Amino acid sequence: MNEIQEIEVVIGADGQVEVDIVGAKGPQCLTFTKEMEALLGGQVSRRELTPEYDEQPASARDAHWLKPGD
Repeated sequence: MNEIQEIEVVIGADGQVEVDIVGAKGPQCLTFTKEMEALLGGQVSRRELTPEYDEQPASARDAHWLKPGD
């Protein structure tokens, strides 16, 4: 089953951009923001990882159920 990921972007009055990723497990959240970060100039002043970062994505958790050729 696919999990839903949401990207929330907040641009403050001072021009600071905050990006929150919800529902992405493991380091894939960094993959989701990589292109956006590049488009915004590539400078990240602060990165906070949520507890979801330490979780495995569903595809990795369920991979042991799959057999070669399935």
